[in-house]
Amino acid sequence: MLKPKFHPISTAFWDWYIHRIIKSDFHEPIFEPDFKIEKTKSVLILANHFSWWDGFFVYELNRLILGKRFHVMMLEEQLRKNPFLKRVGAYSIDKSSGRKSLESLNYSAELLHNPNNLVLMFPQGQIESVYSQNLTFQGGVGRIIKQLETPTQILFCINLPDYHSNRKPTLRSYFEVYEGEMNLENLKSAFLGFHKECLGKQAGVLG
Repeated sequence: MLKPKFHPISTAFWDWYIHRIIKSDFHEPIFEPDFKIEKTKSVLILANHFSWWDGFFVYELNRLILGKRFHVMMLEEQLRKNPFLKRVGAYSIDKSSGRKSLESLNYSAELLHNPNNLVLMFPQGQIESVYSQNLTFQGGVGRIIKQLETPTQILFCINLPDYHSNRKPTLRSYFEVYEGEMNLENLKSAFLGFHKECLGKQAGVLG
């Protein structure tokens, strides 16, 4: 399993670089954080996964608003190709091995025992079209929430881009704090329901 390798200099660089490329490549990023930040709790963010950008969107949100130590789970084969992402907080999961997958899920739960940490996961487990109405939702997050020993704030994040009349896309990020029962089925139902709600909101932006 590959783990993050933080360094103050590299963190400062990534803060600058990620802010710069989002500002350069998007007409306007719109974060709508309609939730209360609980400083004494770690944060588990579940987000949709439609592009290479997705981890960077949440990294920027964390820099601007949450102020936690950022971690993101990604496929081991991808992290081996891009080892510099360990400096951003990436750690690996190898889905070809049940034992190694469990190691990564257990590591995620350990991270969330520290209230200073944020863990980003993409329940889809793979990139899917932003236009998909029914997202895949894999079960690994269920093992994580069973192991939580300290209070953790679970946050849904749905990122949706639209060009409208601009050359560059506008990114709109929607958020919702999950306050339901801590089991996989309820969590899955709430996340998928929130995703559909966000698609409806996005469709009405120009309406």
